[in-house]
Amino acid sequence: MKNIVRQGWQKFCQAGVWAPMAWVFCAAHHGNLETYGTLAVPILYSSCGITLLIITLLWGMRPQTPNLKWLSWPIALVCVLATYLLYMPAPAPIVHMGQALGGICVAWMYTSWARLYRSLPIGACIRCFAWALIISSLAKIFVDLIPPEAECIAVSCIAFASPLLANRASHQGFPAEEVEAVYTASNVHRLWKIACGIALFGTLIGIINGIDADLSAPLTAEANIFLHLCEIALGCVVLLRAVPWHREFDFFQIWRLILVFMATGLVIMPFLQGDARAVALSLVGVAQTIVVILLWLALMDIAHYSSLHPYAVFGAGWVLYVLPLAAGYFFAQFIPMDAQGSSVAPVLSYALILMLMFIVDSYPSGIRRIFADLGPTIPANDRFPDLERNCQQVGKAHGLTPREIEVMELICKGRSKAYIAETLFVAENTVRSHSKHLYAKLNVHSKQELIDLVRPEVPHRNSR
Repeated sequence: MKNIVRQGWQKFCQAGVWAPMAWVFCAAHHGNLETYGTLAVPILYSSCGITLLIITLLWGMRPQTPNLKWLSWPIALVCVLATYLLYMPAPAPIVHMGQALGGICVAWMYTSWARLYRSLPIGACIRCFAWALIISSLAKIFVDLIPPEAECIAVSCIAFASPLLANRASHQGFPAEEVEAVYTASNVHRLWKIACGIALFGTLIGIINGIDADLSAPLTAEANIFLHLCEIALGCVVLLRAVPWHREFDFFQIWRLILVFMATGLVIMPFLQGDARAVALSLVGVAQTIVVILLWLALMDIAHYSSLHPYAVFGAGWVLYVLPLAAGYFFAQFIPMDAQGSSVAPVLSYALILMLMFIVDSYPSGIRRIFADLGPTIPANDRFPDLERNCQQVGKAHGLTPREIEVMELICKGRSKAYIAETLFVAENTVRSHSKHLYAKLNVHSKQELIDLVRPEVPHRNSR
């Protein structure tokens, strides 16, 4: 029992990014924002985006910049101060100061998880983030249900949870897998299409939410809870669908799901009022959540296979989303519209169609590499010619079990035992046992002999 509790706490710490996710939602939808939300929310995102840009430039130009993990606790204290400025009765300048400070803190809290998630294979990242999404949604529901007087204390505790969990997760340690650097400073530009898609989507979300703020029609507590329940459902889908059967799952199909939710919300929004309008906004919120899932996981995978500093990778990725989001909020202030904001629906729908044509139906090699470890997003012959077929043939010919064939395939891809254990959800000792058995059945004595047997046409390459 004690071991189960310890493992549960370990997994909870690994999913600790839920804390900044929950805090930024509460900061953007609670406190004094019903009065000052039109300007305060874009200030939050602008401050966050500018801080992320500074982090990106600092660690991108100076990859040897010392580890500043010690800043996490002072940042948490500043975040608590920002929380009180947002929740306590105060004039508009004080609320705006709280938003600016909160944006700086969230930017740092997001990037502080970069080192941790860079060390994990994508399968482990998926599990961590799925649990983070579920836990953050439960935390947001809790904040929605408690009395307003207690919200400030609860959100302040959430601010402190991020450095606490990050430090505990880092102390637990993670195996540092040595992999080939696919993304470098010279070729990262190959991701420009998905970068444009993320930026465009962030702008659209900002405009929609900005219009909603202008119309003084914030989501009700019930609508917020519905949105959070949808987020929990999405987390469960990712956890149950993507992980056990990851070889059949194409994460880039998520763009189509995003567009379905967005388009549905935009089409019905002009015809609805009150609670019914909140349903349309919730559909847009679901689309936003899916984009956040995609962005987090894509950045985790890119950082894992990049020679760039993880702070630079995560910082640049979130800049592409956060700054356009803030710009969309500001732009919404100048859009002429009727009481339902229907005048912008055709424009936004047209933008969605363009995004569909520009991103969804185009898979250049740089994009296909993301989530390549999960299977169908990159053809097998791009990196491992006929590997799966050869492993199946060799394995069946020598009487290997299905699990031993899986282990053999990952070994031939150059994966470490720690990585294989994470991917297959088994202990490292189990991996060693499978390796020993398959080596004996195949009558080979080294990894190179195994590779030569399965992939005779592929020369040996050392990991970086």
